[in-house]
Formats: sequence, C-alpha cells, structure tokens
Amino acid sequence: EYCLILQPDGSLIREIGKGRLKFPWFIAVDESRDVMYVTDTKLHKVFAFGLDGNLKFSFGKEGPNDSEFQSPQGVTLDPAGNIIVVSGGDGRVQVFWPDGTFKRTVTKVKGAWARGIALTPDGYITVACSGGDCIELYRYM
Repeated sequence: EYCLILQPDGSLIREIGKGRLKFPWFIAVDESRDVMYVTDTKLHKVFAFGLDGNLKFSFGKEGPNDSEFQSPQGVTLDPAGNIIVVSGGDGRVQVFWPDGTFKRTVTKVKGAWARGIALTPDGYITVACSGGDCIELYRYM
C-alpha cells in the first residue's frame, strides 16, 4: 500500500504513497525531473510522486480506451521523459507525455498478462508476458 525508499544498507529514507496507493506494482524514476512513477493495479492509475514523497499528479482510470488502463503493470521512460505503460489486463502499450497527458498507443501485445516493460538502447520496447512465458519486442523509436 506504499513504496519505500531505502539506503543501500536497507535503512529507511522515506515512505511514498501511504494512504493513496492500494496495490503498487512497478516503478520508474526520472531523476532529471525528480519524479517516481508508480503503477497501481487496483486503482488502474499511474501516480507521480516527487522524490521528496509528495504527490505531483496521477493519471488513468479503469477502461479500454486511450489513457485508460486494465490493471497497469510495467512502466518505463524514454529518453525524452515520456512515460510508457503496459496494461496487464488487455496488453495495451501506451505512451504519455511527462505530465501524464496521453500521447499514443504503441501496440497491443500478443501474449497474455503483460507484466514488465523496458526500452532497449536501440529503440525497442520489450514486454514480458506471464501468459505464454514470452518476451515481445516492438519498434518504438
């Protein structure tokens, strides 16, 4: 129900999202903007917290349309700071501007239950799916 920021030795720096998050799943950190993005699979949202722990904004709601999620799972960032999110329930990979505004849908993955997502140095989105035990690659840049 919250995220912990820890020192390398495991000691607590701060708790983030307490009282706001229900089921945090993945995080991505944009150090240049001092923001940590957290997907919440029960609330069907992405939360943006400052590294100081304060909520900056959130976006998304449950649904099948642009800027909506069905159990958002993985989140990553591109070099411009755009936020890339994969929905586990329907496999959509969506891109949002750094302020959380919808930009575009990249694809719908073929495997079931998309979980993790990463951007490769050569411009591909990789998505790990637990249904079918697969890794899928999609051209992004």
